[in-house]
Amino acid sequence: MGRHTIHLWVEYHRKKEEKYVYYPAVKDDEGNVIDEEDSKILGTEWTTLWAWGEFLTNDILMAALLAQFSEGNSDEKETRGLPKDVSVDVKKNILSCSTSHEVFSSFDNIYSSDPIDIERFRTINGPGAGDIHMDVEVCKPNPRFYGFGWCDSKELESCIKKVYYDENTKKYSPDAVDWLVLIGAMKTLDGMDNIECRAVFWFEN
Repeated sequence: MGRHTIHLWVEYHRKKEEKYVYYPAVKDDEGNVIDEEDSKILGTEWTTLWAWGEFLTNDILMAALLAQFSEGNSDEKETRGLPKDVSVDVKKNILSCSTSHEVFSSFDNIYSSDPIDIERFRTINGPGAGDIHMDVEVCKPNPRFYGFGWCDSKELESCIKKVYYDENTKKYSPDAVDWLVLIGAMKTLDGMDNIECRAVFWFEN
């Protein structure tokens, strides 16, 4: 694949909404609430956990395996690309903004449904702000980015083993340390109740 950088972000979300109580309601002896409950509803939107970048530069073998998930296979009608529900932080990080001028902006339309063939991007006007005219920067995908894709922890672990695991010694190469830290964190998240995670990535030439 030549010299390039792998941009990889770990995202997680809750499979279903859940209520988290910081402080339960306090009642008096007669059952009257004297201090309201402090709680919030945790949603199911995908959230960026962290980005991995520096050590991924020019890891050609891992890049070639990860590219399989961005290119798809014979059983897939389309390339995998980035998920349609990808986190806002990831959206921001693939954008390249141009000069500011008046456009029609909507938070819901910031991201194309096809992340590989994107004609144009628009910046976030703000959640719930609706469609209004205002001065914003017009954003498009960074022209140096390509091969958008994603994989879960099991798929990523399989790639790591193919590149760095020695079947004879039953050990990983010392060069795999950063990848092993990454996959360890992802597997920990997947082991939590009501949580699942994924790695989204793309390449830069």
